[in-house]
Amino acid sequence: MTSLDLAFRLIAIIEGLRLTAYFDHYGKVWTIGFGHTLGVMQGQVISKDQAIKFFKADSEPLYELVQDRPIFEAAAYISFGYNVGKHALQSALANNTPEFLLNFNHSGGIVVDNLTRRREVECAMIQASRQK
Repeated sequence: MTSLDLAFRLIAIIEGLRLTAYFDHYGKVWTIGFGHTLGVMQGQVISKDQAIKFFKADSEPLYELVQDRPIFEAAAYISFGYNVGKHALQSALANNTPEFLLNFNHSGGIVVDNLTRRREVECAMIQASRQK
C-alpha cells in the first residue's frame, strides 16, 4: 500500500462518496464525489469511476509534495491538503510541526467539530510516523 492509497481510504471515510453535486455550507462551494470542488455545478451527476478520477487528479499534486515522507505522515498530509488546499499544505510542511494542522478546524470563523476530529487524526498519524 502506498501513501496515496492510504490517503484515499482515509479521505473516502471522512468525505464519503456523493455522486450528485451538493452545496457544502461550510466551504460555500458545490462539491461532488469524494470532496471534489473544481468546476462542480448544481445538478451535476457522476459515476464512482469519475469520482476516483477526480480524487486522483486532486491528490497527485499533493502527493508530489510528500512522497518522500513515511507512509502515514504522507497520507495525513495528503488528507489535510485535500481538504484545505495545496497552499495550506505547503505552509504545514514548512512549519514541520504536526500540531500546526490543528489550527485548521474552522470555517467562516466557526470551529467545526468534524474538522477538529479530522485534524486530530491527521496530527496523530504524523506524530506516530515520527516516533522512533
